[in-house]
Amino acid sequence: MIAFGVDRIKKWLVAGCAGGLTMGMAWGGVAGQRTVWDRIYTDEQADRGEEVYRATCEGCHAPDLSGGKVVPELIGETFTDDWVGSTVGRLFERIVVSMPEENPASVSQRQKADIVAFILRANGFPPGRHELEPRADVLDRFTFDSR
Repeated sequence: MIAFGVDRIKKWLVAGCAGGLTMGMAWGGVAGQRTVWDRIYTDEQADRGEEVYRATCEGCHAPDLSGGKVVPELIGETFTDDWVGSTVGRLFERIVVSMPEENPASVSQRQKADIVAFILRANGFPPGRHELEPRADVLDRFTFDSR
């Protein structure tokens, strides 16, 4: 009876580890080592983000994401260099609490995750099969890496 219980527990542990490994591989590797190069958003999400960006962000950040005199650019080498070593969660959180500047609550967190996906795509980071979740703690798992 005890051996049966131990065997069952071993099977559950093996199945759980295999499932965790599979999920880790789906998200681009070992926990803590995932980057913006690991296909962390979908094209569909970036498309939605582009629509929201056009409606709520481009007036300040420009249609091509190049920013302005007092508004940071969201594309190019300066943008990526500024974010290297930081997380997607920090970018998301900055957008959540401060954008759009006149009324941050006017855009949902889901829409802001979509905007982040659009920014990632505009910077050449590849799309994948999983959408970004609108949670900074989850997005903190992904770091900016210049490659």
